[in-house]
Amino acid sequence: MPIVNATNPGRNGFAAGVGTCMDKFGVDFQDLWHALGRRKFQLVLAVGLGGAIALAINEALPVHYTSEALLQVQVQPPLMREMNPAALATTPDQVRTEVDILQSRALQDAVIRDLHLADTPNFKAETRTPTWLDWIVIGLQRARTEAEVLLGVRPRADRLSETMDLFQRRLQVLSNEKSHIVNIRFQTGSPQLSADVVNHLVTGYLTSQVSANVNVAAQENQWLTDHLGALQRAVDDAAQRAQAFRDANGLVDIMAGSLPAVQLNDKQQALSIARQDLSKAQVAFVTASRAMQTGSGFSGQEALNSLLIQRLRDREADVLQRLANLRERSGPNSPYLPPVQAELDSVRRQIAGETTKIVSALRRDVELARDRVSTLQAAVTDSQGQARQNVAATATLAQLNQEVEAKRHVYIAFLTRMEQTQLASTKFPAGRVVSPGVPPYNADGLPSWLVGVLGAVAAAFLTIATILLRQVLGGRITSAKDLELLTGVAPIGSMPALPGAADVPIAMRILSMSQSGTVETLHALGFAVRAMNPKASCTHVLVTSSLPEEGKTTLASSLARLSASSGMRVLLVEADLRRPTLSRMLRVSSGASIESLLTNKSRLADAVYVDAKSGLHCLVANGSTSNVVAALQSPRFGALMEEARANYDMVVIDSPPVMRVIDPLILSEHSDVILFAVACGSTSASTVAEALRRFPSEVQSRIATVLTRVSQSDEAWRGYYAGYQRKQLSLG
Repeated sequence: MPIVNATNPGRNGFAAGVGTCMDKFGVDFQDLWHALGRRKFQLVLAVGLGGAIALAINEALPVHYTSEALLQVQVQPPLMREMNPAALATTPDQVRTEVDILQSRALQDAVIRDLHLADTPNFKAETRTPTWLDWIVIGLQRARTEAEVLLGVRPRADRLSETMDLFQRRLQVLSNEKSHIVNIRFQTGSPQLSADVVNHLVTGYLTSQVSANVNVAAQENQWLTDHLGALQRAVDDAAQRAQAFRDANGLVDIMAGSLPAVQLNDKQQALSIARQDLSKAQVAFVTASRAMQTGSGFSGQEALNSLLIQRLRDREADVLQRLANLRERSGPNSPYLPPVQAELDSVRRQIAGETTKIVSALRRDVELARDRVSTLQAAVTDSQGQARQNVAATATLAQLNQEVEAKRHVYIAFLTRMEQTQLASTKFPAGRVVSPGVPPYNADGLPSWLVGVLGAVAAAFLTIATILLRQVLGGRITSAKDLELLTGVAPIGSMPALPGAADVPIAMRILSMSQSGTVETLHALGFAVRAMNPKASCTHVLVTSSLPEEGKTTLASSLARLSASSGMRVLLVEADLRRPTLSRMLRVSSGASIESLLTNKSRLADAVYVDAKSGLHCLVANGSTSNVVAALQSPRFGALMEEARANYDMVVIDSPPVMRVIDPLILSEHSDVILFAVACGSTSASTVAEALRRFPSEVQSRIATVLTRVSQSDEAWRGYYAGYQRKQLSLG
């Protein structure tokens, strides 16, 4: 902890400290050690009492023992999984279902009745001599009973119901849905009884599972047997209806499909071929007819296939050759030409006759092809009608066949289910015991020594928390560290609470207290104030506080007198125009005052009072101002501050408290440094924080805190100046 912060504390984090001090509290190790050091005896006493109380309570508590068993849930037994590998695995929902069954009231009631738990003394707790805690519990129970009887609300005692309620509270069924393990725990006052209850509960659960499986399987077999014959008859009836419909509609199925469909396909193919033949015949006929009409030689495929036409063509070519040779040898008028020409005409007439026969044959082919197409078209139309009728009948038959197959599937499913239920009548329960319950060796709870240690630790933490909460949250500022936590910076000094001496104020005795801690601290404050405004020829110091009676006037006057005695030109201004006390403290008898200056009735030099012993110039108030705010904001007061700045090295301004009036906020505009006095042990952190928040943001960096009225024997005073002499001077 520094003795005096000679630098500007506001520029080192004051604004941030004030802004967050009420929203976030915290202390460092030194704060904790400082607070605990002052209350170390309380802390040691609390630790001892906490450990002793924890041991006493632990010894007085009832003794219980907890036994546990592990049960693995497996919905499909091993035999079923071997017969049906596709069987569904156990799911988390099935595990939770088995947990609910284990917690069923019927199962618990059976365990209570079988083991006679309602009449077993060790069921609630281990039998022993009643302790002080037992007597307290018994007394409370008796008082409750008497109160219920007096009020008429006492229910009829039912030991079995009370035992059931206690059983449900003591039973713990925990499940692990990944491993399908169910952990069953039960607590009683006897190790063997705890194990017996757990094992009996598991045995009853498994027995009820097997019994339930047998009953369900028997009911299913009976129901399936009753319905199996009816299903068989339904399948036979459906098959007979399908066959009768097939016979009535003449539905014949072949490999290629139904018979009408195959016939329709054949006729459609024949019709397509006939249409192709008709098209070819028509093309050949038209080509031959056009050749005959134009007189050109018909050279179609039919003509090429005729041997007679081929011979006539060859003869025609021979005649044409002879005719050409005669014309070449004998000329066009040769007598041999007519016979040859006649022979040529005869050959051509024969070719034309044969061609006419071919055209007639082609015409007949076209007519025959057309007739065949018409016949096949009619046959296809008839077949299409039959096919449509066959499709409807086939669809009806398909529905009948589907009905037969559906009923057959139902019958097969029932038959399979019957076989499975016959096997299920001997199948295993839904769980198997992995680890049965065994009597526990040790009682529940922690060892006594560990309980004592934990009690001591808990008491220590509770005591520390109480100390810190009282100190930080709702307590008073009792040290410089508390003030540092609030403002974000360390205070620049701590003023002790000095006893009075024949009603002589400290300010009047400060010059005679040489080499004392108070004097050294005031010297350090003056040095720190000047360091906060190093380049100014005059420093205006405003001294204020949160509330009255925090030592601000004593601080201002003592600092001013001591600084003036060291050779500085110092002016002490009493700006508390509402409740002035400086004239009475300094024994000022002059009639001049600051009010006379503000009303232009006197000059500064005429209004100041000069302390003969220290050389301090004082400007006191008489409380005659009716409007203090207007007076402090007047141009005359500003001119007074400027005149004082020109004539003095330091101006100390004593102002009212911040939480009472607005005067300090007005005076802060004329101040270079603001000394904020905080009374140790009497001012709360919230009050100081609110007072500091009220200053304008532009002047908050010029605020420095001073802890006042600190007890000289308190830890808050240690570490600051305490004088440097062989024996502390008497202040009386």
